[in-house]
Amino acid sequence: MAIDVNTIYETALWMLITLGVSIILWFVIYVRQFKHKITIKHLVNSRKYIIQTKARDYKDKDGVEFWQIWDSKKIKGTDIIPKPPTEAIEITPKGKKFAEVYRDEYHNYFYAIDTNSFKEVPEEYYNLERYDEKLTTDMKTELEGITDTSAKEVKRLGFLAQIRNVYIDHWVKTNRAIVPLKPFTTNQRIIQVNQHQKKLALRGKSLKDFLFQIAPMLILAIAFIGGMMFIGDAIAPVQEIKQIQLQEKQEVTKQLELLRDIKGDLQVLKSQEKGGGALPDTPPN
Repeated sequence: MAIDVNTIYETALWMLITLGVSIILWFVIYVRQFKHKITIKHLVNSRKYIIQTKARDYKDKDGVEFWQIWDSKKIKGTDIIPKPPTEAIEITPKGKKFAEVYRDEYHNYFYAIDTNSFKEVPEEYYNLERYDEKLTTDMKTELEGITDTSAKEVKRLGFLAQIRNVYIDHWVKTNRAIVPLKPFTTNQRIIQVNQHQKKLALRGKSLKDFLFQIAPMLILAIAFIGGMMFIGDAIAPVQEIKQIQLQEKQEVTKQLELLRDIKGDLQVLKSQEKGGGALPDTPPN
């Protein structure tokens, strides 16, 4: 059974297109998993080297959750970092998770936790009269030297406003403090070291170990390619039927041409008979 060469080329082309589309879809799905935003502040020589990148949720075989960094080359280290605690995760306007983490020269990670409560300053802090007894001796002396009542009152209110601002600033610093660093516990550090060791072990694996990991994908790919190769055999009968139909059509065309020639010859013979002429010894061409 002959196989059309064009069919083989067409099958191979569709295989390449399918493979290319599959790779593109896999890459798009993989990239979309990195939906978290993270800012890494690498502390180097009392300076901060700021890196802004993306991360995704990652869970190892032991069930421990981490964040995997999209571009690990930027941080020059492992792409797996501890998952930030809930209080260190903020939400962006687009609904994505955001975290800010500090990393020292020893690759220790410290998430920034904003403990700002955003409380409103109590109303009594704005009441200037409550600060009248807080006037200093110098302020009272300066007020006593002013004879104009209106000017004295304006000056007094100005002193009270200064004192009020000092108390409000103190209240804000006390109630809206920010704790930028929160070091990891010993267990979290141990987990981080284990993950780094696993990463180094993975890099040292042989080709055989790598093939065992990708074996399921290779089996699927071989099955797909094998199926595409047998498509030619599957459609071969259809191609053969089309070839037979074409040959029959050509044969019918030849027969029609022969019938037209015979009909033309008969018309010539009839015209000669009507003219009374003798029939020629040989039939006309």
